[in-house]
Amino acid sequence: MTSLNETILELTAPSIPYARPNFPGSQYNLVPITDLNPMEVRIPQWPDSDKAAPMILTISIGRDQQPSEDVATYTLYGPLDFRNFPFKGVIPTQYLALEGVYQVGYDVKIEGSTQTSLSNQFTIDRTAPNKNLPGESPIFPLSVINDGVTSQYLQDHNDEVIVEIPVYTDQREGDLISFYFGSFNDGPVLRTTVSDSISRTPIHLSGETIRNKGNGDQFTYYILDDRADNQGPHSKSKSIVVALS
Repeated sequence: MTSLNETILELTAPSIPYARPNFPGSQYNLVPITDLNPMEVRIPQWPDSDKAAPMILTISIGRDQQPSEDVATYTLYGPLDFRNFPFKGVIPTQYLALEGVYQVGYDVKIEGSTQTSLSNQFTIDRTAPNKNLPGESPIFPLSVINDGVTSQYLQDHNDEVIVEIPVYTDQREGDLISFYFGSFNDGPVLRTTVSDSISRTPIHLSGETIRNKGNGDQFTYYILDDRADNQGPHSKSKSIVVALS
């Protein structure tokens, strides 16, 4: 708490070094789940850091506009200079278990004077795309479903089959789609990112990939990852016949 006779200064907000880049419509300062154990924040140099005095730095966070609570305290002994900054503080993992938008700030006490920062925001998302449920099966052209992938089809369609990934719940720009073609033991044949939240995502399955797998029944499915590195389960599969000869 700050007493009435303490001087209050407004400091620069802390930064979130491992947050994903922001763009219109994105989750603001989204932190990958792998960077929450614990989560680093960086604090710029504050006024009077060059004093030969103890300095008590306290980091606090709040979630979804709830009151903030202190989560980490450091006692530093001045004088400090530019080589000590930005100061790397950490928010312990136990304070980051819930999803939501968090506010983070800090204060510094030096000789009875408290300097309080502006706050920054970051987002925690622990739910995989499509609410962590299997996505619907890939969508193939009707002629491929009826007749299979033939040499004539590839010749007529720029040596590729365009497969579509259906729109799914909470689809977001920047989600990653890993597309599988062949047997269930094969790795993904390609990966692509989602361009927006409302459109199907096209997968350009090349003739070369199809020929490498050979004739016969080929299973297709996909896996979704979001920008927080949450990975969903295999989608529903679709079996397609390859009949090149």
